[in-house]
Amino acid sequence: MKKYTFPISIMIVAWLLSIPFSASAADKAKESMTQGADNSMTAKKDRDQAAAEESQSERMAAEKRIDSVIRMLKEGVAISNSIPASAMEKAIGIAVIPDWTKAALIAGGSYGSGVLSAKRDDGQWTDPLFVSLTGGSLGFQAGMKSSELILVFTDRTELNQLAKNEDISLGADARVTAGSMNKGKSTEITEAKILTFEKSSGLFAGAALDGTVLKIQRSPTLAYYSLPDNPEEARGYFGKENVDASLYSQIIDANVKRPAMSKAVVPDSAQKFKNALETFVKSIQDRSKQ
Repeated sequence: MKKYTFPISIMIVAWLLSIPFSASAADKAKESMTQGADNSMTAKKDRDQAAAEESQSERMAAEKRIDSVIRMLKEGVAISNSIPASAMEKAIGIAVIPDWTKAALIAGGSYGSGVLSAKRDDGQWTDPLFVSLTGGSLGFQAGMKSSELILVFTDRTELNQLAKNEDISLGADARVTAGSMNKGKSTEITEAKILTFEKSSGLFAGAALDGTVLKIQRSPTLAYYSLPDNPEEARGYFGKENVDASLYSQIIDANVKRPAMSKAVVPDSAQKFKNALETFVKSIQDRSKQ
């Protein structure tokens, strides 16, 4: 037995000497894992902070747009008699575009952004949805022009199409008519689904918008109501696969249940907008009685 004592002693000594190195390697591995977790948490915090800052920035931009729309509606009361009352008799939706710009050099394009509101069965106007209006054109042309637009919806079909998150090609998907200045009931007002008016030379005149596309803007709408911009989280709010369509319907459709909107933060400016819109519409209707 004694002849094995020396080798065994060597093995024991070697094992004892290796313990500090093993412990050191384990500590390093543990430290590396801890550092990795810390870095991951830091990265997540950075992403969350960046997302919060971006959402706050979009919310402020949305509020500024609402302010522009309210200003346009208030200023428009003074010249609202240039829009025939018959245009409002069938109005079930109104889009207000305070910054529509057309620019061209050979090929042309147009862009504008604003908000859309629908009329409920009780006569009240809904909270706003954010929309954009874009278009293009060909032919010899040059110059740039900025103006303000009013789109009057007289049929709920187009509003329902928008609520399904589908674009409307004006002049293609929808029967669009440049609003007539005739203060009586005209055939085009009776049959048109969307009437278009442009503020020009201090009055509202008919606007030709053929070829332009109207669509709801997702990001500013979500930011304005402080709703999640994460599809998975949003499904928990709305309970449907098409999150956007569910949200848009809940805002503008009077017949849709609104459980998700109970989780939205509706800014005070939404009520100010609805008040300004109601005053604008009423100014047109009242003048027809004078």
